Amino acid sequence: MSVATHLLRFANRVLPAPDLPGDVDPVAYARWEYETSRATLRLWDAAGPLTHGAALDVGCGLGGKTHRLREHTGSAVRWTALDIDIEHLRQAGSYFEHAGVDDVERIAGDAARLPFDDATFDRIVTADALEHLPDPRRALSEFRRCLRPDGRLVLLFNPWGSPRGSHLGDLLHLPWCQLLFSRETLGRATLAVAEERARELPPGDAERLRSHGRELVEHFHHHVHPTRIADLRAWVRADRTFSIESELRIGPGPIGTPGWLQAGWCEEWLSATYGAVLEPMAASASSASNRSSVCSSS
Repeated sequence: MSVATHLLRFANRVLPAPDLPGDVDPVAYARWEYETSRATLRLWDAAGPLTHGAALDVGCGLGGKTHRLREHTGSAVRWTALDIDIEHLRQAGSYFEHAGVDDVERIAGDAARLPFDDATFDRIVTADALEHLPDPRRALSEFRRCLRPDGRLVLLFNPWGSPRGSHLGDLLHLPWCQLLFSRETLGRATLAVAEERARELPPGDAERLRSHGRELVEHFHHHVHPTRIADLRAWVRADRTFSIESELRIGPGPIGTPGWLQAGWCEEWLSATYGAVLEPMAASASSASNRSSVCSSS
């Protein structure tokens, strides 16, 4: 075992575990999504009231965030939950049934190729999803296409440089570990920590923890991309699909949203979550820049 792996395992012993759900059943995880949606609601309200119309949750996960939003807006807003993972949608359906929610439409789809007509939605929300998209810039263009001219995009994500940017916090507690170690080292350390903890559990629970460790590593290697706040701003500025109307930076743990965190020099490293309300640009300007962007990337 490498020195780096030993160091990461030692950090786990001395550092407190972050407030994450860990390896729990889908309904419990959806409840955690529901209970940790306060920042999403805050940005939703910052985008202005929506008393009726259609809203889309992109990357709905297991349904907890969508449920909280649906509860917040009431039945006058028609909600659609979209995710690329069919199993996530199935589990979200089970959670909706458990929660008594029967009016949210679930659709499987790719954020970079949304299966909707132009100007379908009054508001689009994507929370904790942008950093998992292989082509976030194209997804932003799709969000603009599917929004009505006076609509808004509510967006939150964990920047790559943030304390939780690795998305391995269930098993690796060291903040910023993705900036200090290679992906291969972090993958090996995650599996080693899972195995270490599994030895103390009954056989059934032990195998479940080992499986959780493997799933975390697979997710980290293939579905966690180094998306920064600066990247989002650069895409918005270059493509002219949106303008940033308001922003919200949330520090890890009890830090919350202090004024000093809004300073540019520290936002990438101390914003556990970055959120923004984006206003669509004029269709003519965004269409022209989109054609230029597609041509330059082909």
